[in-house]
Parts: sequence; C-alpha cells; structure tokens
Amino acid sequence: MFCQVKFSMAEKRMAKAKRKYIDTFLDYGFTFIERGDQQLPQCFICFKTLSNASMNAYQLKQHLSNTHPQFIDKNRSFFEMKASSFTQMKLDSTG
Repeated sequence: MFCQVKFSMAEKRMAKAKRKYIDTFLDYGFTFIERGDQQLPQCFICFKTLSNASMNAYQLKQHLSNTHPQFIDKNRSFFEMKASSFTQMKLDSTG
C-alpha cells in the first residue's frame, strides 16, 4: 500500500541544500562551526552564531555593518589576525 505524506512549507524549506562556508566570508568577520550536518556562520568579533540560512555574503555583510560598523573599512589581513586569535581562543583548554 502506498501512503502519501504531505509536507509543510517549513519542512520543504528545511529539505533544501545546506549552505556552505566559503573563504570570502572571512572578509566580513565570519568563520563557521559545525552542528550536525550543517555549517553555521559565527562572527569572531562578537562570537554570535547565525543560522545556516544566513550563510550568504549579503547577510554577513549586513551583520558587520549593523553590529560592528567600526570594522567595515578593515582589510582582509586584519580579519585573518582576528580569526587566528579566535581559533587559538577556542583551542585554549582553560576557557
């Protein structure tokens, strides 16, 4: 017997492909963390984690300009140094 299942709009949206982190997101102050099978963008300035749906350049740039306007004009090397110190902070066992 064949059973037909109806999906809600929210379930259909969740079934879409998950967004992946790309290196250019570093220019907006973001790295990523993995939760389950998804990558979530994480700001290494304020440590805020956004949803996977926010993993696009426009929304990450909006976060930077609205939340951290003092960093808008910073170059990539500045963000690379911040990312490096953020990574070292996460690896620090003392918390």
